[in-house]
Amino acid sequence: GLGYGALTGGTSGTGVLLIAILLAAGLQARAVIATDAATTFLIGLVKTATFQGAGAMPLSSWIMALVIGVAVLPGAFIARKIGDRIDAKSHLAILDGVVIFGGLLLAWQGARAMWG
Repeated sequence: GLGYGALTGGTSGTGVLLIAILLAAGLQARAVIATDAATTFLIGLVKTATFQGAGAMPLSSWIMALVIGVAVLPGAFIARKIGDRIDAKSHLAILDGVVIFGGLLLAWQGARAMWG
């Protein structure tokens, strides 16, 4: 809880850790996606409120957030249709692949930041 919150607040790309934790806890594929989406949404709200409260959210940031939100919306519906058409084992294999890829990407970004 607290450790993940601190990591998420201080870095980007830690969603892959949450997915791995949820899968390890035994949640099924749809429950993992729903829990990850709800957690990501709530963390985003808290971050936005914090930046807004500090005066660090200019109008251009709000416009960019709106554009990104509209741009990614169709992907959620496409992903749901794909999820409805595949079996649970395939869905879990895809999630495992995402966790592995995301973990490797996170490690690579960390190594690049350390060694320039």
